[in-house]
Amino acid sequence: MKRGLRTVAASPPVPSNRLQEVREGAGLTIAELVRITGVSDRSLRDIERGVRQARKATLHKIVNGLNDYLRSKGKREFGFAEVFPPNQTQAG
Repeated sequence: MKRGLRTVAASPPVPSNRLQEVREGAGLTIAELVRITGVSDRSLRDIERGVRQARKATLHKIVNGLNDYLRSKGKREFGFAEVFPPNQTQAG
């Protein structure tokens, strides 16, 4: 008798940050955030979905870019921990 592997449906990743919420609230698309931050489209999408662990330097680059944009529009800026909560911040 042949034994097969049981397929288990993976749970979708749960975002561990507020990046998408903040980006959309600022009226930015992923493409615009790529241009503003220099972080790749794939990386930003993966970070938003919680499937990629980014270095702190990359996360700071994202927050700094968002805040530069928000400041130029006279909108409220966000602290790093508001976008990337401390208990969820990736290593490195």
